[in-house]
Amino acid sequence: MFRLKILILIILMFLPIKIFAVNVSADDGSTLQSEASESNDLVGQSLAVEDGSEANPYIVDNYDLLVTTLQKSIPSGSNALHINIVKDLTYSNVYTQINKNVVIDGIKDASQPPSKQNASTLNYSGTAYTTPQLYTSSAGVNITLKNINFGSQSYQGNSYWGIVQVNSTNVTLNVENINYEINYGGQPFYSSSGNNFLNFSGTNYFKVNQSGNYNQEFSEGFSTINFKEGSQTDIYQNSSESLGVFWTKSDAKIKIENNAQLAISSGKTALFYSDGSLSLDVGDNASFNYTKINGYQSGNQLMYQNKVVPLYAGQNALVNFNTNNTALNAGSLNITASDPNQVSFGSATSNPAIAAGALNFTNSGTGIYQIISETTGGKDVDPLVSSISSGNTATLTSAQYSGKTSLTYLPLISISGITASAEVDNQKSDIVASLVDFVAPSNLAWNYQANYLISSVQLKLQTEIQSAYQLGTESVDGIRYTGNSNLDSVIDNRTTTFNNILAGKYYVYGQVTATNNSSNISTNWYETTVIVPQYFATIFTKQLAFKAPTSSVISDSSDYIIQSCSNTPTNITIAYLIENSNSDSSIELVKQLSQGDANKLKLDFNVEMTDKAFSWNLLPGALNNSDQLILQPYWQSNNVAHISLGGEYSGPFNKIKNVDYSLIFNITDT
Repeated sequence: MFRLKILILIILMFLPIKIFAVNVSADDGSTLQSEASESNDLVGQSLAVEDGSEANPYIVDNYDLLVTTLQKSIPSGSNALHINIVKDLTYSNVYTQINKNVVIDGIKDASQPPSKQNASTLNYSGTAYTTPQLYTSSAGVNITLKNINFGSQSYQGNSYWGIVQVNSTNVTLNVENINYEINYGGQPFYSSSGNNFLNFSGTNYFKVNQSGNYNQEFSEGFSTINFKEGSQTDIYQNSSESLGVFWTKSDAKIKIENNAQLAISSGKTALFYSDGSLSLDVGDNASFNYTKINGYQSGNQLMYQNKVVPLYAGQNALVNFNTNNTALNAGSLNITASDPNQVSFGSATSNPAIAAGALNFTNSGTGIYQIISETTGGKDVDPLVSSISSGNTATLTSAQYSGKTSLTYLPLISISGITASAEVDNQKSDIVASLVDFVAPSNLAWNYQANYLISSVQLKLQTEIQSAYQLGTESVDGIRYTGNSNLDSVIDNRTTTFNNILAGKYYVYGQVTATNNSSNISTNWYETTVIVPQYFATIFTKQLAFKAPTSSVISDSSDYIIQSCSNTPTNITIAYLIENSNSDSSIELVKQLSQGDANKLKLDFNVEMTDKAFSWNLLPGALNNSDQLILQPYWQSNNVAHISLGGEYSGPFNKIKNVDYSLIFNITDT
C-alpha cells in the first residue's frame, strides 16, 4: 500500500491531464484501481512554461544563462522580455548586449517584500574596470533593473561605463530597489549622450568611497533624471576622479517627484557639471538633501560652470544644502518657491554656509516667507529678509550671507486654507472655523493672529474681504461676523468658535497676520462655505389656569411665557382650540358677551412683548388671528413673550363650573 500511495501522488502532481482512474500493481501482483479527481488550477500553474512574459519570466541562475536569455525574443502580447535572476551570480564576462525592451528582476522570493537580503547579487570577478559589461546600442529601448545588488565584500569592482552602458538615444533606464557598493570602476550610470532617460523607483542605495580606481561621477551623460514619486534614494559619491556628482551632456532636468526623497553625500568638487542648461525640481512633499563631506576633492560648487541654475521647490518640500567642509559657491541660483517647508544652506562647522554667488528667492506660493540666518553661537535676532509676500523676489548677496553659518528660507506665515462646520442644538448655533496647515517659525520678533470673517453674501475680491473685515459685524450688504484668535506655537491650527449664528448659508473667510514693532503683514484670505441648518425649539407653559371671581372680568397675573430656543426667527400662532371631554358643556365660548347672556365665556389669549402687546380671541375650532407672535432667535431681544388669559364671564356666579381647553399652536419660520 505504501508503494500505491506514492505512485498516485506522483501522477496527481505531474501529469497535466484529467485523471479519472489509475491502475497500479500491488505487491502481490494483482491489479488495484484508485479514483483521482480532476487536476486543479494550482497544478496547472506549477506546470507553466517559461516564455519571458511578466507572468512566466525566464529563470536564470548563472551568468552564461543570462547572456543567452537576453538574446531571446519578446514573447507575443508582452512589451518586454522578462528575466528573473534567482541566485547570486559571479561573472567575468564583458560586452553583454541588450537590444530590446527588457526587465531583469533579481528578487529571490517573490512572495516576500523587496530587501537587500531578498535581492540577487551580481559579483564581477574581473579586473577590467574600464570595459563595459551590460550595454545597449539600440535606440528607443526600455531597460529595467530591479531588486539587484551590485558588489559585495569579496567582489568590489564594476565598470565605470555603468551598470548598463547606453550608446544610443531615446533609451530609458529604470532602476528600482538597487543596492550598489563599488570601490573599483565606481560609476553607476553612463550615457554617451544627453538624449536618454534615467528613472529611480523604490528604495535605492549607491556608495562609492575610494580614491582612484576609475571611480568617477554618479551619473554621466543622462540629462533627464527622475526620482519617481514616493521613491527613496541615497547616494554617497566620494572619489578623486571627475569633478561632479552629475555630468549632464545637454540641457538637463533633474526632478525629485512628489513625496520622493533624495539624499546626496559627496566628496567631489561640484554637485553638477553640465554641457548645457540644468534645472532642479523638488516636488510637493519631496525632500532633497545635499551634503558636501570632507572627501577626496576640495572645493564646493553647486555648478562647476558659471551657469544659472533654476531650482523649483514645491509645497511642503524640504531643500537643504549642507557642508561639513568649505562653504558653498552657489553661483547663480534662482529659487522659485511654492510654499515649501524650507530651503536652507547650512554649515556643520564654524565656516560660512555660502562663500559666493547670488541667490534669488521668488515666492510663487500663497504664504508669506522670511529668510533667517545664524552665526556661530546661535540664531540671529533679526531676519535677513523680514517678509517676502506672494509674487515678490528677494536677492541675497555676499554682504548679507557673509559669515552666516546657516541661511533658511521658511514661512513667516503660511496656510493652505480654512475649514468651517456648524453645530446646532437647543440654544446653540455655532460656526467652528479652523486654519488648515498653518505654518510659522518660532520667532519671538513676530506675533501671529488668525482673522475670520463670516458673511451671508459672497465677497470675491481680496480687497472686498479686507474692507468687510475692517467694517466688523453687520452691515448693509449682508449679515457679518468677525473674530480672531492669537496663535502662539510653531504649528497651531487653533479653532475659533462663533456663537449665536442665524440659520442660513455663509461664506467663511480666514487669514493670518503677523505683526512686530514695525510691520504688519497678512496672508491672502481663503474661503469656504458652511450651512447652519434651521433649528426650532420653543418653551411653552404647559397649563394656564384662570378663575372668574364674583366680578365678570377675568384677569390672571401669573407670569406665563413662550420662549424661543431656536436659531431663526419664529412665527407662532394658535391654530385650533379644542374643548376637552371633561369641560363643562354648558359653558359656551363666544366672541363678545351680550346683555342677558348666561353661561357665556369670552376668553382672550394675551401676549405682551417689549415692543408690543396684543390679544387673540379664543373660540372653538380653527382660529385665524391677524396678529403674529414673532420671536427672535434665542440670543436676541424679543425672544420671550409673556402670556396670560383674560376676558369676561356672564355668570351666574353661585356655582363653580370647570372648563378645560387645549390649544394647538403653529410654529414656522418667518
